[in-house]
Amino acid sequence: MSPLRYTIIALLITGVSLVGFTVIGSDALPNQMPDQASSQVPTHAPTHASTHASTHASTHAPNIAPNPRPIEALGSWKIINYWSTTCAPCRIEIPELNLLFDELAASNIQVLGVNFDEDDRKTTLRLARRLGIEFPTLNLSEVEALGLPAPSALPTTYIVSPTNEVLTKLVGIQTKASIYTLLTELAIPH
Repeated sequence: MSPLRYTIIALLITGVSLVGFTVIGSDALPNQMPDQASSQVPTHAPTHASTHASTHASTHAPNIAPNPRPIEALGSWKIINYWSTTCAPCRIEIPELNLLFDELAASNIQVLGVNFDEDDRKTTLRLARRLGIEFPTLNLSEVEALGLPAPSALPTTYIVSPTNEVLTKLVGIQTKASIYTLLTELAIPH
């Protein structure tokens, strides 16, 4: 093979690697701002009939955020947001999710975060504090009991029923307003 072909193959491999990293990495959505629409991927019909088998977790999942309410696996609605320290759009939406967490504190809706990086609980807590996350946050192994499908891009937010059925998957930056709109559309009391 000629040196030109080797160069072309090397460039193609590098390009594919960068594209793969970008889907999960820090620049997944570099031009998307919080007020822009994100991708909403319903996982079932509006009748709330889930296409995913419901996986029930234990009564309480671990809670690693400072001073949050208990994370109840069953009995409450959940807004579950996957984030990573290398995801710039994730950092953009954290203040919106903090506001949502504060406003929904007295409701039957929990705002939860999941550190997509494969960090232990102690590291996840440290990173959550560093990023200013005020809502309860789990690491990947702690959220496995809920049986959520793994996100293919970050940030990803799931709306989960009290019986742990995934109702909606949101890909991209979410705002407090976009989530309230979705809660209203799904007829979830808030």
